[in-house]
Formats: sequence, structure tokens, C-alpha cells
Amino acid sequence: RQPQALAKHYPLQPVADQSGIYDLRWGSHIVRIIVLNAIAPKPHNAHWALFASARDRIRQGMEHYRAQHHAPSGHWALLERLYLTYLNEAPDMAYTMEEFLHETKEMMLAHLTPDERLRGLDPEEVLKRYDPETRLQGLDSDEVLKHYDPDLIESWLKKQRRDH
Repeated sequence: RQPQALAKHYPLQPVADQSGIYDLRWGSHIVRIIVLNAIAPKPHNAHWALFASARDRIRQGMEHYRAQHHAPSGHWALLERLYLTYLNEAPDMAYTMEEFLHETKEMMLAHLTPDERLRGLDPEEVLKRYDPETRLQGLDSDEVLKHYDPDLIESWLKKQRRDH
């Protein structure tokens, strides 16, 4: 998308002969800004078009990217995955990084064995995936109760007797 709010506060310098590409001075550095929906729809820009939010740009990118790169290897594997995702889903707009990371994590977990899924995950995150009944399944009641204060258990029992 066109960075209109940014352009109001900072001067964007168009790069000669390259539509949709701007330079922005940021301190002593120059930052290159590429507006994916505004770059020239040419075959050499196909990899950028895969990240665009406009459907026609994505389709153009898929068409030309596919023609240039027949087999995924190295850094092209990411673009190949995006290509396949767009081919299957044709999204209305580009992902946010958070959505991409979440989806990638879920896809990875789906291909692992149950033991592999648990390795490296935060225990709190694992526990959130299960309801209390499932988490307690297979545990001996004495083993569970010994982790609670006896006064808390007694208080809970009194309340249960009152309510029934």
C-alpha cells in the first residue's frame, strides 16, 4: 500500500525509472521502500508481487515467478511456499507477520508426532491446548490432592456439602 502517512512526515524520493520504489533518508542511512502494489508488473519483479495485497499483482507474480523458478532451493523455498499458498487460497490481502508465524507454527506442529510437538514448547502453552478433564486424565486423585493445602480442600468440601 502507498505509505501516505509516512510521506506526510518524511520526504520519499522516487527511485529513477522504478515505479513504486522510494528512498527515505533516516539519519545517516538511506532506507529503500518498495510499495508492492505499485512496482512495475514485470517478470523480474515477480518475487515482490507474491507479497502484494492486490489480487491482480499476486496473480501476475505467480505467473512470472513460476516461469522463472522451476524448482525450490535455498531462499526460493519461502517464495515457493507463498506461491502455493496463494494458488490454493488467493487471499484478499497479505498476511501480517504474526499471522504468518502462527500459521507456520501450526503447520509444523501438524506434521510432528505428539512427542515431537511437546519438545521445545512452553509448558503453559501446552496446557492451554487441553481442558481440565483431559489434563487430569490418568492421574491418581491422591497424587493430585497432595498438591493442595488441606484447609483449601476442607473448605471446598464444606461448600460442596452446603450446595447439595
